[in-house]
Amino acid sequence: MGALADIGSRQNLLGSAPSSEQVEAYSIERHVSSNTPPVFLIHAQDDPVVSVENSRMFLKVLKAKGVSATIYEFNDGGHGLGYGGPLWKEWQEQALVWMRRQGMISEKKVP
Repeated sequence: MGALADIGSRQNLLGSAPSSEQVEAYSIERHVSSNTPPVFLIHAQDDPVVSVENSRMFLKVLKAKGVSATIYEFNDGGHGLGYGGPLWKEWQEQALVWMRRQGMISEKKVP
């Protein structure tokens, strides 16, 4: 909710004049600890709504706190990666690979 925040999203969530306490409370990167669960981020570099720098900054904070985290960036895909479009399956497959590496799910068994 800080300098990199999408103004429209911040205004919709916190109103037109949020207090510093509200901004702090809703800035997820300020609440990362060593107890934060592993994080898989996806982001399109051409997202016109939310800058990819938000995800990069969050990743940096997660890593600094020792949290297992990764980012999968697409060159294009816009906001929401074209929900249901061709990139949708690709990022889901990448998420499954990452979850297997994390030990969250078992290896895929081919019948």
